[in-house]
Amino acid sequence: MSVINSQEEPIYEPEEGNTYDPEELKQGDLKERKDLARKQWEEKWDIDHGIDPYASIIGETLHPKTTKSYETLNLQPDDNVYYASRRHLERSKRNMVGLNTDMNKPTEIDTTITRIIRLKDKNTNKEFLTYDYTENWEDQNGNKNEVHYMNAGVHETVEGKKLRDLRTHAITGVEVSGKKIVFDIPFSKKNVEDILKKHTTTNFKSHLYIATARTKGALHGRSVFTQEDHMYVIRNIDDFKNGSYDDLKQLGERGLSTEKPSLHRLKSPVLSDPPESLWRKNLPVQQAILQQQEE
Repeated sequence: MSVINSQEEPIYEPEEGNTYDPEELKQGDLKERKDLARKQWEEKWDIDHGIDPYASIIGETLHPKTTKSYETLNLQPDDNVYYASRRHLERSKRNMVGLNTDMNKPTEIDTTITRIIRLKDKNTNKEFLTYDYTENWEDQNGNKNEVHYMNAGVHETVEGKKLRDLRTHAITGVEVSGKKIVFDIPFSKKNVEDILKKHTTTNFKSHLYIATARTKGALHGRSVFTQEDHMYVIRNIDDFKNGSYDDLKQLGERGLSTEKPSLHRLKSPVLSDPPESLWRKNLPVQQAILQQQEE
């Protein structure tokens, strides 16, 4: 990368083949020109290394369908605290991976799966998986870095329409009708095991949950499950993989899930449930309803 020889502090010089207009660098004060040149160089670095250009804007590579849905409406995804908080770490990791690739060196990144959620879409009765994870690595200077990722296997799309002038047919604006949450990983025993294979640190101690999927609204800044329904913890991985959604939900409602396989406990009387059991708490109400129906 060359620099401009000048009496002023040097700035990054545009290189041949870049898609931006070098004339932009001549506008504004020195700091603005330096910031613009640096941003343009970083975007070119991302493109050269096969990284989505949006990575320079919001801090990570977006799902292609998210990018396409925004581009269709001539929009760009909004920046947010979640992206901004880890932007510098994303940059550090990409630089390290790029340099190691150029030197044919392996990149050592430790991955810890911290949460897996099994979700059910009430509208379709289909089940999906999403997970959170943490990556740890050392950069070229030996500094330890850690970055957290949420809702892997989920992406957001925006829906709407372009507004046109009826006389000239020119686009005058965009009307956004809403945002949609799309789940990419169908639930299956194999897909659960595939997620667990990404875990490269010590013994797996992830939190396992079941919940009802939220399919409308923005993805980031809110949970991927509905607030109207409870999210229940499942303490045994075999129950999580092999049990039906309804059986796991009953385990959660009755507080019967333990670190040992617990599905067989569903056959036990409700009166023997632990005090936190929602079924046991509501038993008098259920008995009164049944008695009223018999009368």
